[in-house]
Amino acid sequence: MKKYGLTAVLWSVFSLSGLCAEPAFVAGMQDVPLMEGLQALPEELFIYDTLNEHVILSSATTSAEHKTQIQAFYKETLPELGWTETAAERWSRDGEKLSIDFDLNGADLFIQFTLETISK
Repeated sequence: MKKYGLTAVLWSVFSLSGLCAEPAFVAGMQDVPLMEGLQALPEELFIYDTLNEHVILSSATTSAEHKTQIQAFYKETLPELGWTETAAERWSRDGEKLSIDFDLNGADLFIQFTLETISK
């Protein structure tokens, strides 16, 4: 995975938006920021890694009312980190694809981040 001036970019993104000084990342994905207000679910982390491919599944939760803000955060932030949007909540970069899926359960919103190698 290439780093796109990650530290500088994230520092700018988080500083300008008034978020925390120390950016958090989605568990298992050192270059996908975890939006402030999302609660990581470390027990949901799954990593499959071989020489030729990898799949990382990571989850977070928050209240359902924040879905629009979460979508806007990633739509703005991920391109600054080199990701290209391929469809709604679908991104690609350097032979990888990232998807962000939402599951509403009453007042709770569960967010699934999936990072995987693009098959050749």
